[in-house]
Amino acid sequence: YAAQVVRNLAVTDSIRKLLLQNGAVERCVAMLGQKDDPDLRMAGALALINLSMLSECAHKFADCKVEGLLVSLLAPTEMGCAIAMNIRQLGNIQISRERMVAHGVVEKLVEMLFSKENAEIKVVSQDPVGTEVACDVEAAALAALQTVIAEHEDACHRFVDSGAARYLKKTLRRWIEGEQEKQPEGYQWMSEEDYALLEDEAPVDSGEGGEGGVKIW
Repeated sequence: YAAQVVRNLAVTDSIRKLLLQNGAVERCVAMLGQKDDPDLRMAGALALINLSMLSECAHKFADCKVEGLLVSLLAPTEMGCAIAMNIRQLGNIQISRERMVAHGVVEKLVEMLFSKENAEIKVVSQDPVGTEVACDVEAAALAALQTVIAEHEDACHRFVDSGAARYLKKTLRRWIEGEQEKQPEGYQWMSEEDYALLEDEAPVDSGEGGEGGVKIW
């Protein structure tokens, strides 16, 4: 119950700082290692989501050097969703991001994007002003990837090599089709030529990075 109390309290920076000073981050991180008690492990993960919204807490989390454990817990489950939400925060810390990439975080998050399991699962956290935010497995994985691959060449290449461009392509197509349906009859949101390019399955060189540039599709 202590972790649940921490989670409920850690909704303002002033309270997060007090919790940090009293060792809340380290104790919640220790709960992640309790493989024989999944409820306790989950409680720790949920508390850390709210705690790590404060930069000082996120850095203390990173100091615990548990990136390998975090990556191993990624899966299309409620726990995996909570861990992805934590990774989103840690991805902003360079040294932690380096360790996670080395442990294969990009590939595990991409697997979550493509998974059809447990699509109904949602994990609820609170943003820095206390507003409840519900996040499903797909959204949590995508949000984590945004911070992990940002300005990180190796992570970007891993992202592309894992086939994630197919996911982005399908997502973009769904969004375009949805926007098209909202338009007046006869209005073309996207030209047929541009849409044909989106339909083309052939890889395209992005033109960046010189010879052997990133393939975007």
